[in-house]
Amino acid sequence: MATRNSRPEVPTWLAGLILVAVVAASGYVFVFGGEPRTPMLALFGAVGTGISLFTLWLFYRFVVAVETIADAQ
Repeated sequence: MATRNSRPEVPTWLAGLILVAVVAASGYVFVFGGEPRTPMLALFGAVGTGISLFTLWLFYRFVVAVETIADAQ
């Protein structure tokens, strides 16, 4: 339960993963002279995949909840 003094915590592995992705994208653009839009396209693809997987997970949870309610009756 959130309180007035609580702060959301970012997991260390997530912060590290974001840092590695930013460094890799910057290295690709500045060191190898790649297109700046390529890392952005990869980011949009990853976000789209994440949203799709989250939607499937929600649908799965809905089906499990309906089955649980049906078994209880």
